[in-house]
Amino acid sequence: MNQILVKIVLLTIIIMFPLWYCFKDMTIFSKMNFFDQWQQEQEKRKNSIEKVCEKHNPELLYEKVPLFDFDYNWNYITFFPQYNFLYCGVPKAGTTTWIEGTLMKLTNHTERLKFIHTYKVKDEDTLRRIIDGGAVSFVNVRHPFERLISAYLHFRTGREKKEENKSFEQFIVEDILEKLPKGQKTGTYRKINPHWRPYNSFCAFCNIKYDIVSKTETFEEDKQRAMDILGLENKQKGKRLNIHGGSDIKNKTRQFFKDVSEEHLRAIVDFYKYDFLMFDYDSSL
Repeated sequence: MNQILVKIVLLTIIIMFPLWYCFKDMTIFSKMNFFDQWQQEQEKRKNSIEKVCEKHNPELLYEKVPLFDFDYNWNYITFFPQYNFLYCGVPKAGTTTWIEGTLMKLTNHTERLKFIHTYKVKDEDTLRRIIDGGAVSFVNVRHPFERLISAYLHFRTGREKKEENKSFEQFIVEDILEKLPKGQKTGTYRKINPHWRPYNSFCAFCNIKYDIVSKTETFEEDKQRAMDILGLENKQKGKRLNIHGGSDIKNKTRQFFKDVSEEHLRAIVDFYKYDFLMFDYDSSL
């Protein structure tokens, strides 16, 4: 009996020692998240971005992070010192829900443009100090084609109705392909409307390593986790603003793209190629 007991104790030590060795230097937060599926998915997303940045560094790394868009009087990267929270807002990828539904309420702002400018990051040195200061950084993305359709529908049927007389293929050609930069760094896209520019042109993913990479497909859980990490209550749970999403947008995306020529389809896939690669989206419809 004693021999059996000794064997059990020895076997337990043999099994537990490697686990103890792996966990001994981890923080409590890391230990809690070791088997957390959400945390594992976050690591997978961040690793995907890192691999693309390593492979395509000359095309994607900015000498100077584009903190302010002078053509549209807008800044996409904002910092909220009271929460130590750095946010990159991608147009047509959940920004209205985050900004108007959450951040403006937390900071008691009512005017979006004034709010955006109040919390803009002034320069590269400030950005570096914010990152080095341990700010929680967050960004949300979605399937590039669904975002494009959402933007097209917004401008065709919204209050401005700028694209109401254009077919979707005309829109692709005139508003994107014909405005592609020639001879300048491809990451700027200054002549192209921000609502359909590629993600890296806002968020500089090879310059900034985001702590939370959210996707529209997992938006609610990602937002809730971000709020938990910041120690905030998610009062807008389940509420989405100004969004074309879900199965409806998937069906509309297939519907609009089925009439696009092979030539233009290849060109638009190439335009968003790093979005597809970084965030592991499939370009086939």
